[in-house]
Amino acid sequence: MKPPFLTLFFAIFLISSMLAKAGIDDSVVVNKQSLIGGFRFQKAVGFYWTNGISLEYNNAKIWNQKISFGLNFVSSKLGSALFSNAIPYYEINFSGIKYFRHEKKLKPLIRLNIGYAHANYGSDIFKDIPNQSMLLSFEIGAAYDFKLPIRIAVTGGYNIITGNGMSGLGVLFPVYAQFSIFYKILI
Repeated sequence: MKPPFLTLFFAIFLISSMLAKAGIDDSVVVNKQSLIGGFRFQKAVGFYWTNGISLEYNNAKIWNQKISFGLNFVSSKLGSALFSNAIPYYEINFSGIKYFRHEKKLKPLIRLNIGYAHANYGSDIFKDIPNQSMLLSFEIGAAYDFKLPIRIAVTGGYNIITGNGMSGLGVLFPVYAQFSIFYKILI
């Protein structure tokens, strides 16, 4: 049986390919500044879905528009814990994103995330178990800009700081995949 995140990525690539063949305009304008916001769906390999919101900001005055800055908030309360008794887990991170091939619709990317994670175990029995951690992770993947004011991004990531429940946060798994869909708010 295929892991669910592989099926999700296959579906995303299939849909993206079909939309790309549907006659999307090839002209791309590099903007002086942009703000995009949307939804982030993240799956730790072997663990929970954590879903949430994502924002990215880019300005031509900052490193000649070579770096974008992001803010992501994801939670298992919007993913695996939505209809189950999974551990409520919250993650917020700030990111620096480097897009390559700005003039193209398909843009490879790398991202460095720094943030904070917290798990609410819900009982004093677990008070000796670490329930928070700093986050440090990197991602590699690609984004695709459509003719509509929509961008999708698919990346795989690696948490450099992880834990096993005794030393470090036990719900922070090393390998994850994510899919984001953005709407261009400020173009």
